[in-house]
Amino acid sequence: MSLEVPPYWWCGEGPYFNRPPRHVICCTAHAVDLPLAERTMGAAVHEAGHTITGLLLGVHIPSVGIDITERQRDCGSSADVSGDADAVSFAGTHLRDALTVLAAGTSAEQRWLRETGHWSEQRAFHAERGGMDDRDRAQSLVTEHVGHPLHFGTSALGDVDDLDYWGYWVRADEVMGPVWGRVRALAEQVVQCGRISGDEAAELCGLVNPDPAA
Repeated sequence: MSLEVPPYWWCGEGPYFNRPPRHVICCTAHAVDLPLAERTMGAAVHEAGHTITGLLLGVHIPSVGIDITERQRDCGSSADVSGDADAVSFAGTHLRDALTVLAAGTSAEQRWLRETGHWSEQRAFHAERGGMDDRDRAQSLVTEHVGHPLHFGTSALGDVDDLDYWGYWVRADEVMGPVWGRVRALAEQVVQCGRISGDEAAELCGLVNPDPAA
């Protein structure tokens, strides 16, 4: 019997690395099935991953924050948690570094899920799906710079592929690894404040926020 392996497709979306749910979901909040405080921290870790990876790779960070919006749906009331590293520009940034920064959010959130014992197949999928805007931006950058689509999973075949987006999750994890405690500390500050400036984030983490690209 053959084993099902990535890439996966779900409701016309994909490819995904993590296995999608086999049933229809009402909303992400109920599918993830974590208390709001934990979902908020997961979103903050995602944004902190982008931020610290960007700072380490010389990318200017204007600000970083999260938003919580109450929604009323057919399945009941729930809160959507979203985040953004506001208006980050990759002008003058090497494509490989830009892709690493974009991949770092999902990489950080997946690591947080594992370390906290919250990891499940369904939560891993939704963490990946929550990073689709980052992936779309990565695709735009790759199209702009090299005129080719992103690749998915080719590095796992033993090839060296600078266009393999999933490979950039690994690189992002390697960049964040030595400063992982600072990622967690920044996430806690973002949860407490809602939004902080890039300069405040850099000071908190003992890093330097580079000047914006001219």
